[in-house]
Amino acid sequence: MLVLMGKSCSGKTVIAQELVSRYNYKKIVTYTTRPIGSGETNGIDYYYISDEEFDNKVKSGFFAEWKQYNTEQGMWKYGCGMDDILYAPERSVIILTPAGVKEIQKHENDQSFIEIVSCYIHANIDVICNRLINRKRGESANEILRRISADALDFENVMDLSDFSVANSGEFDISNVTKFVNEMYYECLYRKTETRINRRIEVNQNECNNIN
Repeated sequence: MLVLMGKSCSGKTVIAQELVSRYNYKKIVTYTTRPIGSGETNGIDYYYISDEEFDNKVKSGFFAEWKQYNTEQGMWKYGCGMDDILYAPERSVIILTPAGVKEIQKHENDQSFIEIVSCYIHANIDVICNRLINRKRGESANEILRRISADALDFENVMDLSDFSVANSGEFDISNVTKFVNEMYYECLYRKTETRINRRIEVNQNECNNIN
């Protein structure tokens, strides 16, 4: 499974869409309480649910990770279902925060857990500011500053959680960026799978030696 991380307007959503349309990835849809935006579709962009539904899922342990943001329009919550990750096909893509990736990586040594490859998509601050201003969601200057400040904290140690990273400040066409992400996913997946197999062989050999 490919996990994309990126600050607001880094291009992670567009890259995920490109991976789905060009390379037949399956997008894992996450949950949110924020209002549905113009041009968005329930069940494709997010599952848009009520605060009550979200809180009930938190209490039941439904989410692998969840987070909330105090925005100018109220408290918005985001979360991803644990089962959606556990039973995801290999060629799938999900967008998560670094905190979400850290939580999921705790399960990486479980034999039944799907192999995770994480990619950090970064763009320079000037590009992010321009994209936030030009995307026309009616966000005020204060809300844009809040997003930038929140991202600075959330992504402080993101490289420690990333298997690879890619620049998306407009210097490369999005199709080329997506092509690179797809190629790096399989390269990292191969290395991780090989490492996991070797570890299992080593564990089995040690168990056999202990018996003998």
